[in-house]
Amino acid sequence: MPSPYRKDDPRATDIQARFWSKVSIPEDDGCWEWVASLDGSGYGRFGYRGGLVSAHRFSFDLFSGPIPSGMHVLHHCDNPACVNPDHLYLGGPRDNMIDRELRGRGVAKLSIDDVKSIRLRSMRGETQASLSKEYGISDGHISEIIGRKKWDWVEDGIQNTSHN
Repeated sequence: MPSPYRKDDPRATDIQARFWSKVSIPEDDGCWEWVASLDGSGYGRFGYRGGLVSAHRFSFDLFSGPIPSGMHVLHHCDNPACVNPDHLYLGGPRDNMIDRELRGRGVAKLSIDDVKSIRLRSMRGETQASLSKEYGISDGHISEIIGRKKWDWVEDGIQNTSHN
């Protein structure tokens, strides 16, 4: 793992110096706060190679190496502005969805319990139209939940009998 270059470290590259100029590092082992541009969800945004990258992903890459394709960088601290590599870990899309749901940060209209109930009630014969009306989502979304094309990571003990 590379050394944690601070912005005043002469060994830091220009890009690292620019990155560190946007980070506030406390004396304790707490969050390293991104103090520059944030997106609508509170994640740091960093200009790199002609585009914007997530600051926490840049930090993870800097300290731990390249992020495998399809992987997410998650926060142990649940602070989207944190770029402390000790607070970051890799997870897949399912891990990210579960983390968001457990922390109550998802943008989803449905909870895990709603998804389980939709599947169970559908299995018992309730129509997709009645379920979509009750939950305020489209028939198509209900169909994708039942067929496990959406919310596939929710384990509910119900066998998928769809043949789609």
